Amino acid sequence: MLKWLLMVMAVPIALAAGFVVRGRMVRHQVEAAAPVEAAPPPAQVVLLKTVERVIEKSVPPGAGQEAPAPFPVEPPLLAPPPNLKNLPFDQVVAYEKALQARAYGYFQERFEQQTRDPVWRSATEDRLRGTFDTIKVDGVDVRELDCRSTMCRTKLATQSRDAGRAFVSAFVAAFVPGLEHHFSYGDDGAITVFSFRRDDSMPAL
Repeated sequence: MLKWLLMVMAVPIALAAGFVVRGRMVRHQVEAAAPVEAAPPPAQVVLLKTVERVIEKSVPPGAGQEAPAPFPVEPPLLAPPPNLKNLPFDQVVAYEKALQARAYGYFQERFEQQTRDPVWRSATEDRLRGTFDTIKVDGVDVRELDCRSTMCRTKLATQSRDAGRAFVSAFVAAFVPGLEHHFSYGDDGAITVFSFRRDDSMPAL
């Protein structure tokens, strides 16, 4: 009788134990299947990503690329022949005269097309006059000095070619800041000096 009673009581206990074990196994499976939350990134990583986004927004498109030249150089007025060094002397002289004539026409036309900038004109004429006054070469007179917006034209009267070339050499050596010059020599010994700003576009001669 006692043995039968113990057997009857053992059945609900085993069932209860089975439910407990099964419950623990199901809960373990659910916990294992649940997604694991990612740990928040360190503060250094957040700061680095923020800085990268700021840099991306602050850098304009095309940054780091080579900027185009603001004043493109124009092509030569008269391309030299490929065998210029091997040509006879008279042909070289003819080429030089043709180049001088074309250059004079180009600078003359460009100068005449410019309007007068009162501020730049006054300051540049004063600088050029001051430079001419320092050059002591006999037989050279400054007959005309006129400046426009980016160019100036100076006409010199000379008594000899040697005097004119000496004056030009002294003028180039004096160096007027911010200006470049082109010299056109006439058959009568007259010299026309075209001075222009360094940032102006002029053809390669």
